[in-house]
Amino acid sequence: MKESPDHSHLQPTIGSVLYRFSLISYGRSLLLRKIGLSDVAVSASPLRYQRTPRPELPGPDWVRVRMHLMGICGSDIGMLKATLSPQLSPFSSFPAVMGHEGVGEIVEVGATSPFAVGQRVVGDPFLGCLVRSLPPCRPCALGFPALCEQTTKGRLAPGMLLGTCRDLPGTWSEETLYHTSQLHLVPDDVADDRAVLVEPLAVAVHAVLSTPPQPGDQVLVVGDGTIGLLIVVALRLLDFDQPVTLIAHHPERAQEALLMGASDVLLEHHGLPAMAARLGAHVVRALDRSEVMIGGADVVYDAVGTQAGLDLALRATRAQGRVSLVGSPGVLSRLDVTGIWSRNVEVRGSLAYGKESGYGGLHTFDLVMKLLQDRPQVPLGRLITHRFSLSQVQEALATLTGHGAGHPGKVVFVNAQEGRSA
Repeated sequence: MKESPDHSHLQPTIGSVLYRFSLISYGRSLLLRKIGLSDVAVSASPLRYQRTPRPELPGPDWVRVRMHLMGICGSDIGMLKATLSPQLSPFSSFPAVMGHEGVGEIVEVGATSPFAVGQRVVGDPFLGCLVRSLPPCRPCALGFPALCEQTTKGRLAPGMLLGTCRDLPGTWSEETLYHTSQLHLVPDDVADDRAVLVEPLAVAVHAVLSTPPQPGDQVLVVGDGTIGLLIVVALRLLDFDQPVTLIAHHPERAQEALLMGASDVLLEHHGLPAMAARLGAHVVRALDRSEVMIGGADVVYDAVGTQAGLDLALRATRAQGRVSLVGSPGVLSRLDVTGIWSRNVEVRGSLAYGKESGYGGLHTFDLVMKLLQDRPQVPLGRLITHRFSLSQVQEALATLTGHGAGHPGKVVFVNAQEGRSA
């Protein structure tokens, strides 16, 4: 009998950035971080661009999206540096195509999908109960799949969100797959340069809505990265007119913060006394010569997620003030939290986004796109400072970790056929 020809080499493939996690690579990253070489851990991580098999749609209620622009998030870098908490490890599976931010165009739809080929979309990357074909847990029923209690169950391998699940390609890929419940249409007048920032801007908007300033409050934003700047944008898009001071690490980011709506920018190295002067507070010295601020900001958004950033946020918060943890803090050691107790400071975590009760249950993504339509003059696209192809992943990461040319803002990947720009 004549054998059938082998057509396996003709199977369609897509370009993807694959992360092959192992305990050995994790241990190496921990060691490099311990000796102060955490940036080296990024370049040494088991992360490679390669052609991977084009996956089939998992079911009739799924769609295939060809990505246009794909963002790199601080949590992606944290995973490569091994700075994220081991408490998150049960909710991931590898090898996985990384990435969870992006905008793209639908190129294939399942039989029961309400979407159509050619529509531009952004996707909520969290893999909640609906995506896993499970009855909804309490957070999912309330519209917050980011807080899903079943991310290790169902039809998919463990994974909180795209980029951490081996069964679905993340957005650092020419194509990815979305369940229809994850998708949000992008209006024609929201360009790709703005749409690629919908996910991180939704993080900022949700944080502000969860911990909103009150009339007369002084607001402090710690961090000049993308999320820090977007918190300033979110405050202004949501019509909060309170004075907002941003603490910047890099002098060149100060102008960006002012353009995004900050009232004032203070460089981190100016220290707590300068910050106190701006906030109408004052500083005293403790026995160990550490600085203690009396008074301070009413609402503080920590957009850094480091020990130094959180320590600064707590020290700069007045009695009965509120701190929102927007940046992922990971594992912190030797952090003095006495001020939380002694000044009755409220600390609240803010993860991701979901249905916003103050807006009739509108998903944060849809609220963000409406706000962007209403304020087309907001120079959101200028936050993107560097663009790379997927095959240039090492150059992109080197730029983000300080080894490329120029100080980076938002770094994005561009697919071979980029969509509309600003």
